[in-house]
This record gives sequence, C-alpha cells and structure tokens, in this order.
Amino acid sequence: MPKGKNKRRVRLAEAQNWRCAYCSGEMHEDGARLDGATIEHLVPLVHGGSRDRENLVAACLACNNARSGFFSARIFFRIRRWQLRKGRWPCCTFPDKKVRKLMRRIFAEAEAAREAKLRDRLDVVLSTAAAPQPGALRGSPRSKGSDETSGSAAGEGFPPPPEASIANTNFPVEDGAGASRQTVNVG
Repeated sequence: MPKGKNKRRVRLAEAQNWRCAYCSGEMHEDGARLDGATIEHLVPLVHGGSRDRENLVAACLACNNARSGFFSARIFFRIRRWQLRKGRWPCCTFPDKKVRKLMRRIFAEAEAAREAKLRDRLDVVLSTAAAPQPGALRGSPRSKGSDETSGSAAGEGFPPPPEASIANTNFPVEDGAGASRQTVNVG
C-alpha cells in the first residue's frame, strides 16, 4: 500500500471506483499518465481551500491540469460534461485549442461575475457602515463643561457613552433552535 499523499490519492480514487470526478474516465494508479489519478481540490488552495476530505476528489491528470486554479469546480464540471456530450473533448485527454479558447472565455466571464458580486457586497457593507457621530472624533471641538474622560486609555478624547435606557426597547426572543422569532417591548 502506498504511503502518505499517494495513500490518500489511492483512497480517493478507490472511493470513486477509479473514475475521474469530471469526465468519468477510467483512471490508473500512475499519477504521471494523462489518465492517472490525482488529488483535486474543489476549492483551490490558492483561493483559500483546505486539505480536508470534504474539499478533495480524485481527477485524471488531464482534467486536473485543465481546471488548474479556476475557482468554480461546478462550472468546470458543467463545461467538461458538455464537451463530452458533444464529442469535442474525450475522457482523460487534454483539450484542443478550440476548447481551451472556449474555456478561457467562460472562465473570464465567470470570474468577472464573481468579482462584480463581491464588489456589490462591499458597496452594501460600506454604505451601511455607521457614520461617525459629530464630536466623537479626536480633536473635534468640545464644550468646556462636558464630562469627557481625559487621559484614560479606554476613552481618551471620546465622550462618555449615552445612558442606556431599556424603556421602549424591543428585545428579540429566541426559540429553542436559537432563531429569533418574536420581539418583546419592555417599557
């Protein structure tokens, strides 16, 4: 029985009945061949993926190299199966020039959509961030009769927090599952 990384690769391949996760081609134990079993990370390590069992599948060397560091395994799987049905990219082979060009275009569109989604999320987070209160910033004008703490490490240059009042405040009440279902008005 192989040791270390090879043992994991063989176990993954055996769990998949020695079939590639993307093209379903029959794989061999020799990882240096095009149809050799390799360890494929669903979320690539360069994109923050882990080496956990849930993130690993066995793929033939050709599919593993064709996908390389592309982020979405799901999109690659769909492209691979589509090309198999059309007969354009046989199992356990490298894609030809036409298929590589098509994949680059689809990958670029998918990455652009992913980046746009991330930008939209960032815009939402930035737009909902609380704006600083006037007078709460260091160096802002203060009245002479204020109770501000001066020199303390926790509140140096900042006004004291407003007095908390629980009157007319809604508190979420959680059910047994931890989800807030209702609110209770105290006051």
